[in-house]
Amino acid sequence: MDLRSTDRLLVGQTELSAVPLNAVHDNSERNEDYIEVEAAPVDITIGVQGLRKRLSYVDQDITGISDVLALFTRDYAASMTIPKNNVAVQVDENNRILLVVNPSIDGKPPVWKGPIVLDIPEGGYVLMAQDNSYAENDIKRFLAEQFRTGDIIKLRRNGEVVSVKDLMSGSDLITKLVVDNAPMYTVSESETSVTGRIVNIEDPAAIKLMVNDIEIPFGDDGSFTYSYSLRAGTNYIDVTVLKYGIEQDNRSIVVFNRPEFNPHEGVILWVDQAANAKNFKSSNHVRELLEQAKKRGITSVVFVVKGVEGYVSYKKNDLTGRPYVSEIKAPQKAGASPNLDLLQEFITHGHALGLKVHAAINDFAEGSIVHQEFAVLNDHLDWEERVHIAEDKGEIKRLRESAKQGAVAFVNPANDEVRRYELKMFEEVIKNYEVDGVVHDRGRYDNEGADFSDETRIKFEQFLLKRNKQLVQWPNDIFYYDDNVRIKGPLIQDWWEFRAGTIKSFFSEVKELVDSYEAESGRKIEVSSYVGSWYETYYLNGVNWGSTNFRFDPRLGLLDESVYTPEYYDTGYIEYLDFLMIGAYQTTSQEVKKYITLGNIVTNGEIPLYTGIALTNVQTPVMQREVFQAGLHTTNGLMLFDASQINWPSVTAALQDRE
Repeated sequence: MDLRSTDRLLVGQTELSAVPLNAVHDNSERNEDYIEVEAAPVDITIGVQGLRKRLSYVDQDITGISDVLALFTRDYAASMTIPKNNVAVQVDENNRILLVVNPSIDGKPPVWKGPIVLDIPEGGYVLMAQDNSYAENDIKRFLAEQFRTGDIIKLRRNGEVVSVKDLMSGSDLITKLVVDNAPMYTVSESETSVTGRIVNIEDPAAIKLMVNDIEIPFGDDGSFTYSYSLRAGTNYIDVTVLKYGIEQDNRSIVVFNRPEFNPHEGVILWVDQAANAKNFKSSNHVRELLEQAKKRGITSVVFVVKGVEGYVSYKKNDLTGRPYVSEIKAPQKAGASPNLDLLQEFITHGHALGLKVHAAINDFAEGSIVHQEFAVLNDHLDWEERVHIAEDKGEIKRLRESAKQGAVAFVNPANDEVRRYELKMFEEVIKNYEVDGVVHDRGRYDNEGADFSDETRIKFEQFLLKRNKQLVQWPNDIFYYDDNVRIKGPLIQDWWEFRAGTIKSFFSEVKELVDSYEAESGRKIEVSSYVGSWYETYYLNGVNWGSTNFRFDPRLGLLDESVYTPEYYDTGYIEYLDFLMIGAYQTTSQEVKKYITLGNIVTNGEIPLYTGIALTNVQTPVMQREVFQAGLHTTNGLMLFDASQINWPSVTAALQDRE
């Protein structure tokens, strides 16, 4: 058993978050599969994992069995009865929670109801927990407290994410498919081999196996192999088995093909301000890090010049007057030398070594709530996000006055003063320093609950006016809460498009500024962005980091199809970037490869894409080597987060694909 602690997780962020331990079980010597259900992450911008718990039974009667968590599909029944003192979760075919029976509200024990007859959704499932003490056991309480209507959850078998079809018993002898291919991957070859087997074959003559409407042969044992010709870009491969002409089962494979792709443009080392600035006591310390990086194969460095607290890592602050990083007082982060201009040190030594140096700016982060560090925010309370969340019972509050606060304090991206001030940061960096590029980090809203300030309301009303629409009830026309469940209002799609357009327009302003300095100085200054790879939920943060040419397909796992309108496609912002880094923070190589592929698809291969790897998540040499090589061969290179976490011998071996 390997215990992985994420209680102080640095995942593309400069803040640490308290998250309970997950136990990852090594089943290499077990014959029995280890099946788990994983709740939605508490805050996906900090950690992509939710809490997990083992499923003891699948499609078996658990009457009279205590302390058990079980899963039921249509192989068990069309419906089932939930006893009064049990907790159950109804889930659709896309792993979205439809209903929680006996949920916890605000952390309190459920108001027990039942017995309740609950349908088992077609293609979906029901989770049910029963134990003899809600207070003392964490079985019913796990479902009641961690699972909410609308959440997207995961099922895992031996650590890998699987679909509920992969767990179904097949006891009714329905003919089923087992496909060996990963659900989503990237290749540069012109063909891919589709392999697998058909199970529960009673009469082979009654069976047809189809791949995208082409019938293919299968062996006496049900096994099949088929070479599928790929076109450049996204390929959707549907494998279907029919019995007497009636569909029995299907699987979809998504393959992104990059023919003649020349990978490995570079390896970027991310140097976070909070984790590293205190360690640079002299110019030599910076030089030593960069020499080591150059020696090990790093080609570029991203140095964070504005951390989440709002302090900067450079001295020439003539446009903003921001305080220097040495003024941070939190013990975990304090200690940066006041005598060094760290950005200049990175540029001087980096360029001497042939390394490119990019300056990363936390666009709309202005404080650490965890460490109570706010460089400028307390002087500009009107900038702070106003949030509309369930815990505040319908009242809109300033973020730090809310009942639910995250790790980082965000300011409102729609506030004109905020935008002008943040833009000046970009300007003073490119004006005063010979950086090779600037990087957007946290160029987003905090979450779906922001921003609901008066400034935003006025701008949203102006936005609606251009569409001949009107805001009648604020904020209920966007959404409201019923028993902590978010209920969509009539203007929610306009809201998603308004927020994503707000972020895109800021990126446009930064690109215009950079282009003007490029023209004036004659030097190349690249603009990039660092985002989470989980595109399926990034619209909740007001960000569309895709191409305007991307188009939705349900086989990609993007669950809210209604989001992807022509107007939303137009909010894609990569036209204002020279390259994009996506944080592939998943904890299995198959998941990392999936999200690399999703990144390739969403960006349509239109700009260089770099795979961001959180080194804390890939600590074993085998895992590190596998995900490094996946990034190197299917995207333009790697971004390693973070310098403070790096083990140079291990990283070098993984980069060179050796043990």
